[in-house]
Amino acid sequence: MAKIQFASGDIGLYEGIWDGPGPWSVSINMPEKRWEMRPLETTSYQLAGQRKLEPVESHPWDQQFKSGLRLQAEQAVAAAQGYGTELPTLADSLKSMRLVKSIFGI
Repeated sequence: MAKIQFASGDIGLYEGIWDGPGPWSVSINMPEKRWEMRPLETTSYQLAGQRKLEPVESHPWDQQFKSGLRLQAEQAVAAAQGYGTELPTLADSLKSMRLVKSIFGI
């Protein structure tokens, strides 16, 4: 398990079982809303005081390709052409890889 403190003050708790059964999932809990991605390609949310998970419609691209792949490819092409993008920086990517390494010892 790992505790991650973001610059915003938010705290993330990560627990992983490497090579465990089942798809990966992410749950984000806030006072007014809980987001769930289970599996990662399917997103839903639950409002405070409600029991029902509300599905979030995915983009048609995410049904044709691995979720997020086409957008990521378009952003990479835009970056190569000198346009601004929302891609993570190399420094941010390295931080993520170091975090995974420290959690799993790989």
